[in-house]
Amino acid sequence: MDVVLAAEGLSRRLGAVVAHLSAVPDILARTGMIMTLSARLARQMAEGHRLITRPPPVNVRHTRLSMILHRRFEADPGHAWLRRRRLAEAREA
Repeated sequence: MDVVLAAEGLSRRLGAVVAHLSAVPDILARTGMIMTLSARLARQMAEGHRLITRPPPVNVRHTRLSMILHRRFEADPGHAWLRRRRLAEAREA
């Protein structure tokens, strides 16, 4: 996002850092902050929180997403199943 904004002569100011996205709707509802994220996730997050979604003011291209996990879970069958499910869901979007 910083690269896209810089190309337009703009910059951002980081207002908060959270440990989990579940904290974001409450923060947005109580402040004047905004967040840039995928349209699908934004719609899901807005539901039930009286938040609205808007397209970004700059053209944002597709961004590569990555799954990050601790090494100890790499061979865990349940964790592997969850990673496969998330990957399949991302490919469907």
